[in-house]
Amino acid sequence: MNTTNNICGDDNITIFNKGRIYIINKEPYETVGDVYKRGWYIIKNINTDKSVNYTKLYSLSIINNNKNKGMTYETIH
Repeated sequence: MNTTNNICGDDNITIFNKGRIYIINKEPYETVGDVYKRGWYIIKNINTDKSVNYTKLYSLSIINNNKNKGMTYETIH
């Protein structure tokens, strides 16, 4: 069985919200709980700011999770 594109596997989660299905990929270091937090962050913010594209929002969700775990980020000017 080819599991490379296995949508129901351990490599992602599926969230159903307001008639839409969102599939969020799991990063190698994340727990399932981390992915759900990121998924809801993406869902809550995907339609609120039209200037933020999905790739940037995906990155921001990872940064947000890391900040909640105590990681700090330095602003580069």
